[in-house]
Amino acid sequence: MIALLRWLLSVIIMVGVILFTFANRDKIPVQLHPFHDPYEIFAFALTLAALTLGFVLGGAMVWLNNADIRADRRRQKKRIKELEKELEKARAQERSVDTATLIESMNNG
Repeated sequence: MIALLRWLLSVIIMVGVILFTFANRDKIPVQLHPFHDPYEIFAFALTLAALTLGFVLGGAMVWLNNADIRADRRRQKKRIKELEKELEKARAQERSVDTATLIESMNNG
C-alpha cells in the first residue's frame, strides 16, 4: 500500500515538473556581475537547478545534524555484540559446570 502511494506521489511530482518545464521555456538573462557578460538560460533550468541545490543542501544538513545519532547507534551495536559474547561465554561456562556436576553425581551414586 505504501509502495503504491509512493509511486502515485512520484508520478504526480513528475507530471508537475513536466508541466512546469513546458510553461517556462522562455529564456532569461543571467549575469554573474563581476565575472562575465550575461548569458541566456531557460527559466525552468534555472528554477529546477535552484530547487535541486536546495534539496541536496537540505539533505546534507539533515545528514550532518544526525551524525551524533548515527554514532550512538554504532556504539550501541558494538556494545550489544560485546554483551552477546559475554552471555554466550556465561552459558558455555554454566553448561560445563552442569556437566561436571552431573558426572560427579553419577560417580558418587
